[in-house]
Amino acid sequence: MAHGKRRPAGRAEREALVETALPGALAALPMQLVGRDYAADDLLDAVACLRTAARIAVGEAECLPADPERDARGLTMEVMV
Repeated sequence: MAHGKRRPAGRAEREALVETALPGALAALPMQLVGRDYAADDLLDAVACLRTAARIAVGEAECLPADPERDARGLTMEVMV
């Protein structure tokens, strides 16, 4: 991503990715959240988590990096996408 998620350009980048992966998702979600307190970047983060969970559920998720390092406690330092 070229821009921070809280900047207008960064939000636009992320919204474009969400629209590509889940067409119509952003248009539908805010109506469900009327009257709730949330930041736009929180909503985008939640949609990204939903997309990743869906990819995990159908066996399409990837681990980045492919061979992750471990931290001082032995936990893998990885991201699922």
